[in-house]
Amino acid sequence: MDDRTFALYVIAALIVLTVLHRRTLLSITAIGIFFISHVVLLLVGLLATPWLADTYLAISYPYLHVEYISSADIIKAITIVVGGMLLAIAAYRCAEMIDTGHWRGRRELGLLAPRYPIIGVGIRPAVLMALLGLSLVIVAAVLAAELPAIKAAISGGLQGEAYYDARYALEAHGRLFAYPALNVLPFLAACIAGTSWYKQRNLLMGYAAVCLTTVVSVLTFKKTYLLNEALVLLATWYVVKMDRTQWRAIATPRCVVLRGVIRKTPKGPLIAILLGFFTFAAGSYYVVAGGSMSLPLAIGFAFERVFSRLTMMALMYAHYYPAVEAHYGLSNVGMLAALTGNRLYEDTVVTLRYFERVTTTEGSGACGTLMDFYGAFGWTGWALLSAALGVSLYLTDRFLTRMPPLLINRVFQIFVLLTVTYIAQASIFRTLSTYGGGIVLALWVLLANRKKLRLAGPGRGAHPYGEIDLNSQHGKNACNI
Repeated sequence: MDDRTFALYVIAALIVLTVLHRRTLLSITAIGIFFISHVVLLLVGLLATPWLADTYLAISYPYLHVEYISSADIIKAITIVVGGMLLAIAAYRCAEMIDTGHWRGRRELGLLAPRYPIIGVGIRPAVLMALLGLSLVIVAAVLAAELPAIKAAISGGLQGEAYYDARYALEAHGRLFAYPALNVLPFLAACIAGTSWYKQRNLLMGYAAVCLTTVVSVLTFKKTYLLNEALVLLATWYVVKMDRTQWRAIATPRCVVLRGVIRKTPKGPLIAILLGFFTFAAGSYYVVAGGSMSLPLAIGFAFERVFSRLTMMALMYAHYYPAVEAHYGLSNVGMLAALTGNRLYEDTVVTLRYFERVTTTEGSGACGTLMDFYGAFGWTGWALLSAALGVSLYLTDRFLTRMPPLLINRVFQIFVLLTVTYIAQASIFRTLSTYGGGIVLALWVLLANRKKLRLAGPGRGAHPYGEIDLNSQHGKNACNI
């Protein structure tokens, strides 16, 4: 079977899978975000490769030995990504069936379909202010130290050599700057803004926090993190707004009942942010080219950046392991290498160097978790770990949907779902250590109020949109903080 026929069969299978399990795979849950992010960021480009290998790859990557990629490598890369997704989804469904006793048929609980309305904030103000002050001191110190490079990048129109010099200068400070600027401040800003929106008080403080963290994200010169911040702030606004419109208080002679109401989610702000980011991406290509690039070509480059940025690295991994080098196991995990004293194996750097026509001293690629499973442990390890990932995603969803209905928990849920998107872009260890996973969990532990909250659920297999009688024992339990 050639690669084009294989890709068509895979596309048909994915369409059928999406239709049959649309409530799960298109939901705002960990498994839904896992599926959507892999399709958008990886599979669109990968499944189009059989038709574009002879033209698109050679034009887009002239500095790489694209001719090394064969039809077998394309089939292998598609198998690793799609097969890993199917194993994860199957394991997720099996874990759900074991835990709940049913396979499917209920409406999925997700970020915008909660079991209960928000009944409190649940944030420790003193801890929040302490973390905010410490983060601002660190970020301000680093920005002040690199102020000449930042000024040069801004005066140069955020392009050219000055732009990359400023970016590399900030990256040289490592996690000391990355954690406060790219993880802590956005989380704290979402907490502050969400609290002001929820209570309808101190709105100026909430918008000031949004502006402050946006300025810091812009000064890191990383468009992806700026987009992520816009999305989490928008999600926080969505959660508060939908919480006010999804629940209706019904007065009865005996009590007041809260009833869930299904309302249409406003899509305007989300579309505006995505279109704005896409316009910014296309415009940056046009500006960097000094106006010599046509607008359609700039738009094409922006599409390529979004939908096929990870395609080439997946093909390179499929070709490189184990034909060129053996599977590397855990030798690419920096923490383990530091503890054992062994040399760190930089898999993304080594693979890229092999394909480069001219060897460079800097730069690396981006490899997703499923591809990393194969590169590290081969087919057996890939299958077992993909299934384990599916079980982990189910446990994550189970934990998130059963958290007390407090604002801090909804913000935590938003950032966890954002972390899930990085599974398509980085190894699981990098996702948890660098791209928010571990630091978000630590922030939630520090900020969340530990007062006991007992909730009365609708019962196993029941529709999640039940009723809460505030005067009944269930209602008292639901509001018992």
